[in-house]
Amino acid sequence: MAELTGSEILAKCLKKEGIEDLFFIMGGPMLLAEATCVKEGIRMIDVRHEQAAAFMCQAYSRLLQKPSVCMAASGPGVTNLITGIANAMID
Repeated sequence: MAELTGSEILAKCLKKEGIEDLFFIMGGPMLLAEATCVKEGIRMIDVRHEQAAAFMCQAYSRLLQKPSVCMAASGPGVTNLITGIANAMID
């Protein structure tokens, strides 16, 4: 049986769910996940701040009427996503 990394499983699942674009801020702990998403054909849209990724993700979903994904490094990176994600949930 072939072994897959967590990043490979993540990328394959996202692709299977129809994710074509992913909003993120490039960073150390996510480099493998980013590279495997690119290999799966997911377009990575790099932003300057995690909050921008979350708001772009929400706008993308509202305009195209389909799920979207944003990604940030653990710790402060994820904390910066909270405002955009909360706004998306309320809307």
